[in-house]
Amino acid sequence: MRHAHAAIAFARVCKDPAPCNEMAWPRRRREGPDASEGMVSLITPEGYLNPWIPILILPAIIGIVCAYLLQPRTAIIVGGAVPFVGFLAVLLWSEYVQPPAGGGASMWPIALLIGGTVVAFVGGFAAWCVWEVRRTRRPN
Repeated sequence: MRHAHAAIAFARVCKDPAPCNEMAWPRRRREGPDASEGMVSLITPEGYLNPWIPILILPAIIGIVCAYLLQPRTAIIVGGAVPFVGFLAVLLWSEYVQPPAGGGASMWPIALLIGGTVVAFVGGFAAWCVWEVRRTRRPN
């Protein structure tokens, strides 16, 4: 029944259908227990990519690649440094190059402190794990 009310309200607002194609339909809030409750969703309720997926998966991939291409100790350092610098570049890009989305205080230093620590740890840890597995599986 809610959809019918939304469609009627949408039709009242838009007499000419051409500009209405650009309007977004209101998102429906879910009520009660959800079937996917407790699972990580790729897309947030706002329609954006879940930020924890690239924050955890991309540094792990970089750490794994570094572990295969570089010496062990260098791989751990580079596996942590490259994701940190990449995260810093994304933060600075969104802060200074893209147009501002709203007012308020700048939070990129706090995001760098928390997110940068996470991506550096994940990248270095992934490189260390690959190094450990390769070291223990070597034939003597």
